[in-house]
Amino acid sequence: MKFWLSLPLLLPRHGFGLATIGRAAARGRAFSGKRLEYAPYSANTQAAATSWSPKRIEIVSSTLDEFDGSLIIIPMIQREDGEIISEFDEYAQSVDAATEGAVSELVAAEEFKGKAGSSAVLRLPKLRIALFGLGDKASSAAIGKYITDMSKAHKANVIGIGGSSLGDDYEKLYTACFEASYVDNRFRTGDAVIEPPPLEKIVFFNHHHHQEENAALSTAHAIACGVGLARDVVNAPANVVTPKSLAGVALDLAQAYPHLLSCKILDAQECEKRKMGAYLGVAKGSAPESSEAQFIHLTYTGPSSKDTSTTLAMIGKGLTYDSGGYNIKPSAGGMIEKMKFDMGGSAAVLGTAKSLAEMKLKDCTVHFIVAACENMIGPHAMRPGDILTASNGRTIEVINTDAEGRLTLADALIYAESECKPDAIVDLATLTGAMIIALGEKCAGLFTPNDDLATELTDAAHSAGEKLWRMPLETEYSDQLKSKIADLKNVGGRPAGSITAALFLKEFVSKDLPWAHMDIAGPVWDTKDDTATGYGVKTLVAWARARSS
Repeated sequence: MKFWLSLPLLLPRHGFGLATIGRAAARGRAFSGKRLEYAPYSANTQAAATSWSPKRIEIVSSTLDEFDGSLIIIPMIQREDGEIISEFDEYAQSVDAATEGAVSELVAAEEFKGKAGSSAVLRLPKLRIALFGLGDKASSAAIGKYITDMSKAHKANVIGIGGSSLGDDYEKLYTACFEASYVDNRFRTGDAVIEPPPLEKIVFFNHHHHQEENAALSTAHAIACGVGLARDVVNAPANVVTPKSLAGVALDLAQAYPHLLSCKILDAQECEKRKMGAYLGVAKGSAPESSEAQFIHLTYTGPSSKDTSTTLAMIGKGLTYDSGGYNIKPSAGGMIEKMKFDMGGSAAVLGTAKSLAEMKLKDCTVHFIVAACENMIGPHAMRPGDILTASNGRTIEVINTDAEGRLTLADALIYAESECKPDAIVDLATLTGAMIIALGEKCAGLFTPNDDLATELTDAAHSAGEKLWRMPLETEYSDQLKSKIADLKNVGGRPAGSITAALFLKEFVSKDLPWAHMDIAGPVWDTKDDTATGYGVKTLVAWARARSS
């Protein structure tokens, strides 16, 4: 990952622990279904047993009179004039009447205006009433997160909610509810261990529960499983998530869903036979054993319900640790201590594989490809000035060893096109620090020469609630990549660093094949909470669902 600055693997249940990894990953074979043991190479840090999964939640309809829980939530829309809320919807009125005016008193006492994210809680002897401000419009995702947050804060396992401000996107509500329950206790002990929210049931008042909402709950759980997997993988340190253990995650997924997923792993020797010189040029600086190159090809084949189906390829950058190589990252401003997240793209595609398998998406074949390795310093590591040859024969002059992700993606793109014959390819990568400067930490950049694919992906991101912004793919900047001694340089100049990185990748995809690159360097990590976000899973799932339909 190139920066222009001054400067228990907790996978959802089904046994995706890094302490149980098929040795097939080291032999370049397709997964055989037999489970073998593999231990992380670190003697000091051992991956904890799998302990997190999005707990199932019961959804019921009821009345206030029958409610047996301890917490009721009232979502409220902000008034146009921004003043204290003076009119209640029918649901808030009924709660107010049942509590002898307690809601009205709470609004007045707190001068509650319904500002987005605002909250006020009234504590009665056997019941708590929480007001939640939505701002000027309903947000199903915000309500879902608030439900789980309040369950945790007030130790409430049954929560009631209703009203006209709920919105109608129950899939988003449930997904946010599940996601907010995520905890990572792998490396915590004693008092540091975080208790998960105790939420077991959501009661909707005066609401007829429809069959569609059951489907929304099931889909939301599947999505949350994938997001949780991605967060777990990114959150784990580099001495736990190594190239081999990342391959093990893919193998374990294939074992858990044998009728939907298949997996093959190419080791360094197999990759060399395929002349993947760009990828292996990065990988050869790593120590042997658990850190050697692992080229992952996981395939989802959904049930068919019609004659035609779509074939997609999703490629994720898989640098399980990026030191920068001989162009080593600075300790100040280079984020070297956070470079475990440089495999956020691979986490997103593997998480997507799990989500699609959980929901048994029909009428699509999806290839998930990761060229996993580390970018390290060592006697065999690539040097600035080296020339590498990609698997299509194109030569690359290495100007900067910290622009390594695009080298691994080059061979992955060539492989995906030739081996998978997809209708479209999308790659996700924490590729450039310049992307963080351009769009910040909440929004990913989208680069593609294909307008239709750009629309598909931006629509998918919008529907999924992830922020994605299309960036220019200015071909004039390609001149920056011209080398005097090879076909290409791996970096251009300092200006437009994210664009030239995307233009470099474009060189390894046929012009007539729809392709897009998502630079997720910003949103892959939540710097406020210091945790992985699982960004990309929801967008990719939404894209696959739209394509399959």
